[in-house]
This record gives sequence, C-alpha cells and structure tokens, in this order.
Amino acid sequence: MALLACLAEQIDQFVPYRDLKREVLARTGGGGGAEEATFCQKLKSRIKVEFVPGIDRLIVTSNKGDGYRLRAEGEAKAVEKLLMWRRTRSSRFCSRGCRRSIPARLRWC
Repeated sequence: MALLACLAEQIDQFVPYRDLKREVLARTGGGGGAEEATFCQKLKSRIKVEFVPGIDRLIVTSNKGDGYRLRAEGEAKAVEKLLMWRRTRSSRFCSRGCRRSIPARLRWC
C-alpha cells in the first residue's frame, strides 16, 4: 500500500519507477534487488490480487518508462479512504471468498 500512498502525494503526475521504489523501500524498511519497473509492477500486481481488483483504472503508465500516474483527484481520495480502512480493519474475506473484505463504498470491482 506504500506504492499507493507515494502516488497519492503526486496526483496526475508521472512518478518515475526509481523514485517509487526508493520511497516504498524507505517506508517499509524492505530491500529489493529487482529492476525498478519490475519491482513496481510486482507491487501493483500484488495490490490488484489482494486488495483493489480495479487498480488498472486508477494507476496508468505511458508505456515509455515514465513511471506510474495516479489518475484524478476524486479517485485518489478513494485510495486514501481505502488506505485508512486497511489500517483500522482486520483481514476478512468477501462473500466471493477470493478478495479481502472491502466496504462497498470503497470497492472498484
């Protein structure tokens, strides 16, 4: 979720993969040996599977190595709500049993 937090700080601006990787590792205290774009893509894929199935509508890339961009301020506010909700709730599964439980007002699927 640190990836979304980094992107939410620079709404509608491309953030280079290098900067995203550095910030995510600094916030999480982790280490990563993968190339920057691969690192960011794996994070985005993990978020898509575990938390936000519709993340492809929120985060876009130019396909030219510019990095990721979080679209539209309204959607960024929804991401902030999701981040706050995840910090205050325990993990549960939804009725489909395939995704973690997320309130309907924050769901993108």
